[in-house]
Amino acid sequence: MKPRRALLSVSNREGLDELGRGLSRSGVEVFATRGTAGFLKKAGISCFTLEEELELPELLHGRIKTLREKLLAGVLVRDNVSGEEEELSGIGGISFQIVVCNFYPFSDQVKKGETGPEDAVEMVDIGGVALVRAAAKNWEHVAVLSRPSLYGSFISELDRTGEISRATRLGLASIAFRDVKEYDNDISSYFSQFAMAGEAGENDSLPQELLLRLKKEKELRYGENPDRDGAFYSTGREEFSLSSLTQVSGEGLSYTNLLDVTSLSRILRVFSEPASCVIKHGNPCGVGEGRNLSEAFSLAIQSDPVSSFGSVIGFNREIDEDAANLINAAGFIEAIVAPSFSETVVGALSKKSKRRRLLLLPWLGDPGYYEEFEFKQCPGGMLVQTKPKLLGTETLQVVTERKPSKEEMDSLLFAWKIVEYVQSNAVVIAKGKGTVGIGAGQMNRLYSISIALRTAGERAEGAAIASDGFFPMVDNVEECARGKVSSIIQPGGSIRDREVIDSCNRLGISMVFTGRRCFKH
Repeated sequence: MKPRRALLSVSNREGLDELGRGLSRSGVEVFATRGTAGFLKKAGISCFTLEEELELPELLHGRIKTLREKLLAGVLVRDNVSGEEEELSGIGGISFQIVVCNFYPFSDQVKKGETGPEDAVEMVDIGGVALVRAAAKNWEHVAVLSRPSLYGSFISELDRTGEISRATRLGLASIAFRDVKEYDNDISSYFSQFAMAGEAGENDSLPQELLLRLKKEKELRYGENPDRDGAFYSTGREEFSLSSLTQVSGEGLSYTNLLDVTSLSRILRVFSEPASCVIKHGNPCGVGEGRNLSEAFSLAIQSDPVSSFGSVIGFNREIDEDAANLINAAGFIEAIVAPSFSETVVGALSKKSKRRRLLLLPWLGDPGYYEEFEFKQCPGGMLVQTKPKLLGTETLQVVTERKPSKEEMDSLLFAWKIVEYVQSNAVVIAKGKGTVGIGAGQMNRLYSISIALRTAGERAEGAAIASDGFFPMVDNVEECARGKVSSIIQPGGSIRDREVIDSCNRLGISMVFTGRRCFKH
């Protein structure tokens, strides 16, 4: 297809001058809406305005520019269908072989958080979407450019051959249809928050429809294992996104690295004081909170120094030199994540190992972070759930004769903060503001308790233990007693609660019910 005329109407004028020069160089007549024409003329590029040449003034204070019969017919006309050119000429229209159009920046406006629905509607593009859809539909006869990033290769082909190939036109149409869909998804997602409450069905916290837009942001070294490819796709959300993760040094990231960073980010958000977390295979093997990062990291790494080999560690503060020295003395650490690094600390941590990944995540530890919904893929769809609710102390119920001391209660609440982020069946043993043993992912709770106690060893004496689900049998309590644990926090709700409580009373262990289960599958 050898183009004769191009129709241009853009909000994003990036690369527009170079495109205009390329079209003029190939002898293509350029027609444009008033704002676009003004930009081109200022750049010294000859063009016609739709307002003057086709007698199409903008209407309704600019709400209508390209949503016109003459223009849409000029884009949809087929020169190989008898009578269509004559029909177009009869309404005073002309044909276009190139359409260059991108939309009002709706997402950019609403992301600022200062736009209400009354203003947002003014950023909803109508004519541009119709124009791009029409051009994509007529791809056999029209080339449509819906993104500035497409201009370079397009002009190169036009310069080289004087034509636009069928394959190019089809590829451009595919991109245009995708851009229209994504634009509509952004608008629908924004306005869905104002939908009537009944639209969500019986559970108003979960909408009837969820629209997901995923854009490939980063190729990964590999997927979960080296024989699988992997990539990170972004939802487009800028706040609290792994899109803001910057790699300061080290080898490329893998799929599992980002899973571990995700686990870190969820755990560290619950701490206001300096905190550190050690992650291995998505589970914490040590968490500590202290007066400074050195103290927090010492507690975290001492929790399970064997499992910390090859781990990913995270901090909710900028790492200082003292903490960096402790990290370097801790053995093989695969990746270190923090909100910021000083140049001195980067040098110190990189010197230990060139392979070690240093990752900067500005919002790590921000208490405002949590995804609105959590997704898990399943055959033919997604399982969706809302974010977890934080435990309020007013819901706690001491159910044993012996009450936990203040120190025990502090340890119980610390352990409970962590157990929610450990794979079920999950058990966390804590002493003060550090974990000393964690049991994760076992098919029965007794095994998880045994693993956590074995890791804790003598440190379990006088410690607190948290369970993500109720204790179904008294053997759970008896196992805790063998490890000399002094207090237990669990949801409660078993048909054998009375037996479990009696067992605690007999063994001198205090027990607190939360009334809330926190499985993680």
